[in-house]
Amino acid sequence: MAVTKPAGGGTGPPTPSLLAVVGPLPQNPSNFGLRIEGNNFDANETVEVTVDWKVGDKVSSPFLLTPQTNSLGYFQVWFPGNTPSGLCPITVAEGQPQPPQYFSARAIGMTSHKTASATAGPFTCPAS
Repeated sequence: MAVTKPAGGGTGPPTPSLLAVVGPLPQNPSNFGLRIEGNNFDANETVEVTVDWKVGDKVSSPFLLTPQTNSLGYFQVWFPGNTPSGLCPITVAEGQPQPPQYFSARAIGMTSHKTASATAGPFTCPAS
């Protein structure tokens, strides 16, 4: 599930947008990560992306990513969870199902101060 929510509106330059979607990790296709894509930021600018990751009913944990846009103001960055190997599996008591995971992402251009946000989830790790 992915939701894109552009900031701002009206006429003028295109507003920044953010897309967040769970998919197979490029470096580990047998596991999953959150792919975050931003568009319409300034060219070659650093963007601070804060990902709030909530597992089940636990309090969300924020993670900071700092991708660089290309000459068109686009970036793509992967959030693999708190380890590079991916979002799955979540440690649970024996016999318990994997909990749903929820994500919210907010991006802020460091020079343009443009912002955008998106959410994704629920995502549940496949049974192993």
